[in-house]
Amino acid sequence: MSSTDLAQVRNAISQVSRGKDVNEDSWMVMWCNTNWGDLLQPAPLSIALLGSLMVISSSTSDFSLISGNTDLKLTYAKYPTSFKTCLQQMVGDGYIAFETASHQMTRINNASSQLPDAIKRAVTVIVQSRSPIEVEYLLPNALDSVLELTNICTDASRTCERAFVRISALAQEILECTTYKIGNVEQVTERNEIHLSILQQQAEQEDKMVKEAKETSELMKNSFATAEQDFKTAVDTLPSGWEIVGMHVVETLTNAIAAPVSAIFSRAKVRSEYLQTGSSSLPGKTTLPSGEALSDPGVSLAQQVLGLVSNIKLLISGGPGGKPDWDNIRGSKEKSGGLYVEVSLERMMDRLDKTKPISSELLPIMEQAIGIAKKVNATARTVESQNDKALNKHKSAVNRMIKDLELIVTRCNLNLQQTGNIATGPGTPKNASTTASHTQAAVDTAKFRVDQTRANLEAARDSYDKASTRLIEGQREITKTIASMTKLSLENATLKEILPVLMQAVKAFTTLRAQFSQMTEFFCNVASLINDVMKPQVTSWVKNIEANSKLVLAGVSLTDWARHAMYTQMMGPLKVSMLAERISRTYLRVSDLYIMPAQREVGHLLQFQEDRSEEGKRLFKLKLGQAQAAIQEKSQTASQKILELVAEDQKKFIGTINQRLERIQDTVGRALPAIREPVPQQITEVTEAHVEEFDRQRKAVEEATPPYSVDELM
Repeated sequence: MSSTDLAQVRNAISQVSRGKDVNEDSWMVMWCNTNWGDLLQPAPLSIALLGSLMVISSSTSDFSLISGNTDLKLTYAKYPTSFKTCLQQMVGDGYIAFETASHQMTRINNASSQLPDAIKRAVTVIVQSRSPIEVEYLLPNALDSVLELTNICTDASRTCERAFVRISALAQEILECTTYKIGNVEQVTERNEIHLSILQQQAEQEDKMVKEAKETSELMKNSFATAEQDFKTAVDTLPSGWEIVGMHVVETLTNAIAAPVSAIFSRAKVRSEYLQTGSSSLPGKTTLPSGEALSDPGVSLAQQVLGLVSNIKLLISGGPGGKPDWDNIRGSKEKSGGLYVEVSLERMMDRLDKTKPISSELLPIMEQAIGIAKKVNATARTVESQNDKALNKHKSAVNRMIKDLELIVTRCNLNLQQTGNIATGPGTPKNASTTASHTQAAVDTAKFRVDQTRANLEAARDSYDKASTRLIEGQREITKTIASMTKLSLENATLKEILPVLMQAVKAFTTLRAQFSQMTEFFCNVASLINDVMKPQVTSWVKNIEANSKLVLAGVSLTDWARHAMYTQMMGPLKVSMLAERISRTYLRVSDLYIMPAQREVGHLLQFQEDRSEEGKRLFKLKLGQAQAAIQEKSQTASQKILELVAEDQKKFIGTINQRLERIQDTVGRALPAIREPVPQQITEVTEAHVEEFDRQRKAVEEATPPYSVDELM
C-alpha cells in the first residue's frame, strides 16, 4: 500500500470524523446509558401510590410510629406520633416534588439549550485566536458564559434531587417504623442489627466513592500537563523519517486528554446506580462504567501503550522488505526509535496503579514489551544485527500483545462511554510519505479506530433496544400495579395492604432521586472541568503559545495540538448539554400532558371528613372513591403514553445509528474496502458481551429494592 493510498484512507476517515459527527456518536452512546426512561417510568406509579396512601390515611386506624423497641432516629417525619399524618405529609411532599421537577426542568431545558452556542464561542476562541493577548482577553469570558449556564442547571437539578430525597427518605422512615411496629422483640432486635449493618456498608461505600471520585478528578487535572510533556519528549527523541510514529503519538496524546474527561462524566452513571443498588462496584472485567475502572490511570493509558507496542512491531519488521528497521532502532545522536519506545513504556508503567483492574492487566504486557524493546536495542548494537532474521523470534509475542491490547482498549472505550474516535481539528497530523511497511501499519491503526466506532455504535443500538424492551415490559407491569393499588379498601386498610404500597413508594422515589442525582453530577463535573482544569491551562498555554509553535511533531505544532486538546475537553460539556436538553424536553412533554394533571387529582384527596354522621361518612367515602378512580384513569393513561414515547424514541434511535453506520461504511469503504466487512470478531465478542452485561445490570438495578414479601414482614 502506497503513501497515496494512506492519504486517501485518512481523508475518508476525516470526512466521517468531523466534530459534529464525533459529538453525535458520543451523545448516542451516552444517551443509551443514561436510562432516561427511569425518569418517566416511576411517575405514573408514584402518583397512584400517593393516591393509595391518601386513601389509607383517610380510612385506617391511627397509631404512633415511635416504638420503644428501637433507637431508629426519624429525620424527615414531622409528626411521628401519627401514622395518618405522616402519610398525608408524604402525599404533600410528593406533590411538591413533582411541581418542583416541572419548574426546575424548565430551567434546565432553557439553560442547556443555550450551552451549545456558549461552548461554540469558547471553541472558536481556542481554535482561531492567534495572538496570546486575544486568547487571554476572550477565552476566560467565553468559559465564564459556559459556567454561568452550567451553574443554573446544577442548581435546578440539585433542587429536584433534594425534593425527591425528602420524599424517598420519608417513605423509608415510615416503612421501617411500620415493620418495627408489627414485629415481636426477636424480630425487632434482628432488624436493628440489619439496619446498623446497612448503615455501616453505606458509609464504607460512600468513602470508597469519594476516594475514587478524587482519583478520577486528579487524572483529569493532570492529563494536559502530562500529555504536553510527552509531546515535547517525542519531539526531542523521535528520529527523523519516523513520521508515521509521530502521527500515532499525536493522536494517542489527544485521546489521553479525551479519556479522563469521559471518565469524569461517566461517574454520573456510577453515582446513579449506587443510589439504587447500594454499590459502586461491578464484578470481573466489566465493560460498564465503574468506580474502579474510571479512577484507573490505565483507562487513559491503554491506547498509548497499544501505540508503543505497535511501534515495536515497526522496529522489528518495518524496514525494507519487512526486515528489521535497524536505522530507526539505532537512530542518530540522541534520537533513537528503539530507546524512545523502551523509555516511554517505562515511563507509562510508572504511572499505572497495580491495585486497579485495567492497570493490573496492562502491567504484565508492558513488562514483556519492555523486555523485548531492551533485547531489540541490545541486538542492534552487536554483530547479530547483520542478520535480518535476528528479531523474528519476537514477532509472535508482539502480535499477541497487540491483540490483547486491542481488547483492553475496546473495553476501556466502553467503560468511558466513548467510541474511541477523535474529531478532526487543528491537531490532526498531516499525511506523510513513507515506506510500504509503515503505510500498512498506519492503515491498520486507522481501521482499528473506525472498527471501534462501528462496534461501539452497534453496541449502543443493541443495548438501547434491550433497555427499551425491558422498559416496555416494566411499564406494562406498572399499569397492572396501578390498577391493583387503586382498589385498596376505603375502610380499615390492613398492614398487609399498607406495607407493599410503602415499599413500592421507596423504590419509585429513590429511582427518581437517582436520575436527578445523575444530572446534578453531570453539571458539577462541567463546572469542575472549567474551574479546575481549563482555566489554569489557559494561563499556561497563553504564556507558551509562541515558544510551543516551534515544537513540531508529524506536522503539528505543540500550540496547535494544545488547541485541539482543549477543543476535545470542551466536547465533554457539549455532550452533557445535548443530553440534558433532550432529557428535560422529554420529561416536560410527559409531565405537562400526563404527570401533573394526574398529580393534581391527588390534591383532591387532601381533604378531611367534616360531617361525622353516618350520612357524612357515606358521602366522604363516595368522594374519595371518585377521586381515586380519577387518579387510576389518569395514571394508566400516563403509563400508556410513556410506552408509546419509548417505542417512538427506540425506532428513531436505532434508525439514526443505522444511518451513521451506513455512512461510515460508504465513505470510508471507497478508500478502504475492508471497512465494508463485518467488524472483526475479537472486537464484537467484547461489545456483544457488553450488551449482555448492560442488560444484566439493568435487571439488577430493577431488582435491587424488590417489594418485601408481606408474609415475611408479618
